Amino acid sequence: MRKYVLIFGLLAVMFSFSGCYVHESSEPCKFHKKTIDLMVQPENWVYDDVSKQYYASFNVPDITQAVYDYGEVSVSREFETGTKNAYQVALPMTSYIEETLTDGSIAYYIEHIDYRVGVGFIDIQLTTNDHFYAEGQLVGMYFRVQLTY
Repeated sequence: MRKYVLIFGLLAVMFSFSGCYVHESSEPCKFHKKTIDLMVQPENWVYDDVSKQYYASFNVPDITQAVYDYGEVSVSREFETGTKNAYQVALPMTSYIEETLTDGSIAYYIEHIDYRVGVGFIDIQLTTNDHFYAEGQLVGMYFRVQLTY
């Protein structure tokens, strides 16, 4: 009998900590979602000699201290933006790319895209293993930010 009391007591404690906290109300928790689209123009990438990566910074005032502490911020890279075939890939992402250059030669490189979030900002980070980017071949990229709070 004591074993059953202990099991039911533990279950009651577990369930009391699960879900949302609602003040004297039977309403379910309400989550808010907001989508923000960002674009990095080729000329907006900034190279950092210390970290050996490119980055682009965005002011995002919707990322408040409460969203940062209790919500979720996810970032995806969007491909084929503005078409019916548009799709997103969640960051971080690593791509292995084969590119034909203007002189007909082929360049192979690895591209890694990640992000950093803080209150009021998002930094998109681009790292590559090749000099190809140093030749001025940076491209614009679209990103989709999803805030859940």
